[in-house]
Amino acid sequence: GFGITWIINATESLFDYSFNGPAVTWEDFYDPDFSPMLDITFSDPAIEKQAREICKDDPFCLYDIAATGDVAVGESTFVGSENLEMITGLLMPVFCDPPCINGVCISNDTCICGEEFEGLDCSEPVTSQKDDDEPDKESNETEVSVIVGATLGSILLFVILIILIIIGIAVASHVHERGKEKKGLRYSPEKVLDSETKI
Repeated sequence: GFGITWIINATESLFDYSFNGPAVTWEDFYDPDFSPMLDITFSDPAIEKQAREICKDDPFCLYDIAATGDVAVGESTFVGSENLEMITGLLMPVFCDPPCINGVCISNDTCICGEEFEGLDCSEPVTSQKDDDEPDKESNETEVSVIVGATLGSILLFVILIILIIIGIAVASHVHERGKEKKGLRYSPEKVLDSETKI
């Protein structure tokens, strides 16, 4: 089909294949019978069982394991998908309608009012006071605690987010290195620099 028209020969290639090893040539990568897998199809029932346990219904995770036969690649995809979903949730904007006039919007349509205000949008002055005409200090302390708790919770979620991103990068790097080792490919900066000068 169409892909065959894009095949080049060894003399047309700009790549230096020797960085994969001295005996590696263009012919090692030439496969005119290659057919890309467009559907999730497993050739090994044992790997399919593992994949379905790990991936649940995640199509990207299932596809990666089916295409590579490597469960670690799918695990990395699954963790990345979960992290992305969590990050997206954390970064979703929060709106209060009506807006919090004298308070803080902590989640959609949920205001925490300042110590002298109440109501859905924190616009109503507090009228209920104790018999001795003193403001309800316990209520004020609770409100302050909730605001401080919400702020600390946001900071904690941000720190967890950063940690998850670092873990995701580490896992992806490990899977990438493991994949290269399985293929017998080793990265050599010297050979890459050498190959760049040859192009």
